[in-house]
Amino acid sequence: MFSPPSRVTTLSRGLLVTTIALIQGCSSTDKVTPPQPTLERGLGLPADAKLISNHNSAEGREMFRDMQLALKSRNLYQTMGGDISYIKGQCPIDVIAHRGSSNYAENSRNAIQMAAVSGFDGAEIDVMLTRDKDWVVHHDIETGRATARSDGKRYRVSRMKSSEWNSLSGRSPDGTLDGYRPAYFNEAVNDWYHYATIEQPLNIEIKTSDGSMEDLFKLDEMARQSLPYRNYFYSSMDMDVLKKMREINSSVYLGYVWEPHSASVAQFKRDAKRGMGSDDYYQKNKKNIDRAFVMEGRYRKHKPKHSAKTVKRILGPNSGLHVDIRSYQQYATIYSRAKAQGMKVVTYTINGTDYHQDQLVSLAKAGRPLPDEAIMDTSKFSICQQLAPQLVVQSNGYQPTTLAGETVAGLPNDADFHRLYEQIDYLKDGHYITNRGLIRSVSYSKPASVKGVKKRTQTTQSAKPAVLFDIQDEDLNLSNDAISISMPTEK
Repeated sequence: MFSPPSRVTTLSRGLLVTTIALIQGCSSTDKVTPPQPTLERGLGLPADAKLISNHNSAEGREMFRDMQLALKSRNLYQTMGGDISYIKGQCPIDVIAHRGSSNYAENSRNAIQMAAVSGFDGAEIDVMLTRDKDWVVHHDIETGRATARSDGKRYRVSRMKSSEWNSLSGRSPDGTLDGYRPAYFNEAVNDWYHYATIEQPLNIEIKTSDGSMEDLFKLDEMARQSLPYRNYFYSSMDMDVLKKMREINSSVYLGYVWEPHSASVAQFKRDAKRGMGSDDYYQKNKKNIDRAFVMEGRYRKHKPKHSAKTVKRILGPNSGLHVDIRSYQQYATIYSRAKAQGMKVVTYTINGTDYHQDQLVSLAKAGRPLPDEAIMDTSKFSICQQLAPQLVVQSNGYQPTTLAGETVAGLPNDADFHRLYEQIDYLKDGHYITNRGLIRSVSYSKPASVKGVKKRTQTTQSAKPAVLFDIQDEDLNLSNDAISISMPTEK
């Protein structure tokens, strides 16, 4: 949930307060019939554009419509998932939503559904086997971080029964339990079928290394029954898993994932330990997190980094390399060697989306080829705006009618358009927040391209974490019924 800045107009503050009340209203015991939302027509936006205002009043609808039309005048629009996307033009790379949309609990049904309607070229999810041989959507070996119980009890996913899985709740990006059971794989592929287009493949990363041929056949059967050919594929760090899957499915794309660069793992551990020292949650769970590091180390210990030539020989031509962006940056021949084998190259990171974006921009400035895809914890627009600044244009004659439209029209091309609400105050003082989170003078801004950008020497400030204008997506119930969650009290 966002917290509004101190200086806004009475109208915009009123709209936001009402929006918050509508979102929180689901916890009320009063039975109130909400007004029917009104679909805004005639905007001329792409199919995944958001067409319903969060605030269903004449003023709210006017502000929302004005905002979308102002964005349109700049070759932009807000998606149903709440992200900003562009209307025309080509991003230099495809961007895949890491564990679904980062605005929702990772690997959750909401995250998967919203990734499909937020401008991404696809989504990546993680799947594991439970004790009952159910394929579930989960990344960690144990529960506690991304999923949890209200009483704090933790489980090893591979030892869980279905009844225990059903007792879990997803954890939202703000750390709170969202009240919705984590997804089973069959639910995930069904959601992807209903929300995504045929051009958006679902990357199913298999985390279970000891699954039998029967287990993997069941996984592929569920995917084939729900999704068209080329609308899904598999990836894994375990070559044996991919070899089994190739026997099961001779035509599906298989992505071989290199383990993270050793320097990336070391940085990840340093970052985690810093968090443990300052955050109560991590401090309380330090032993469990340390144990997870050990188990992760065992998993990766015997996983070699096969070359593109070897991967093609083992898995066939419809395969590719998925590598840590640090490895991609360090080994300049990865791309050319993969292309020589006719293979796709995908990058990921365990060191945060800012690092991933910085490395991609650095590669572009150096004139090096970019990967075909990047799996990222950000909107597609966030990286594409940096790699292809020409995607954002100056407002072409549009006359805004509300504060929302004026804000959109008045921002420089390199502004963070996801943070419109915050930009209001900064624009009053002649400043704005850039797409890299810096505070800059509007008069100092000028068009720039990735190549040849000179390093700026002017002192800048970092902006606070992003909050959204009336640009936030509705808090819709997109998955299953909520379960009753009560947070444990401190003793």
